[in-house]
Amino acid sequence: MAKYLRVVKGILTQFDEWYAKHIPREGNTTADPIKIHLKTGWFPDGAQEARKLSVRALRYLPIEVFRYKRSLIIPYLKCLRPLEAEETLKEAHEGIWIAPGGRALAHNITQLGFYWPTMLADAKAYVKKCIRWQKHASIVRQSLERLTSINTPIPFVMWGMDILGQFPVVSG
Repeated sequence: MAKYLRVVKGILTQFDEWYAKHIPREGNTTADPIKIHLKTGWFPDGAQEARKLSVRALRYLPIEVFRYKRSLIIPYLKCLRPLEAEETLKEAHEGIWIAPGGRALAHNITQLGFYWPTMLADAKAYVKKCIRWQKHASIVRQSLERLTSINTPIPFVMWGMDILGQFPVVSG
């Protein structure tokens, strides 16, 4: 443990700001198996669990200590930590784009090349808290009641027009 503490203290001198958050072992059930699988190729017991792990692990790359996720939009999305994610939300919403909603804001951030697991929920919550969005949001002008259509069985039955006059009677 002392060796680990020395390594951590050496690394912390390179950062301007840092914080420590304790996550109990029970709470870190998703990241640990993926990280172990990417480093060593380990699979859990059971075919179904091993398949789930291999599918989940395909999304991540072990570049810079497990910080990138594969994407269809751009090749790699950088996984952000909570403080970085909050700052990215602020910059994207207030600076780069004025996104019309949380989903669009999350999509724009993905196009910039960033990702974090709770991105969509965080973006929706951030847009809901935005005072400017609350003041200038578009107002829904739709009727509260359902629209009912009036269908007539025979169109133009009320109006009768005789354009051609009476047809002559013909035999046959």
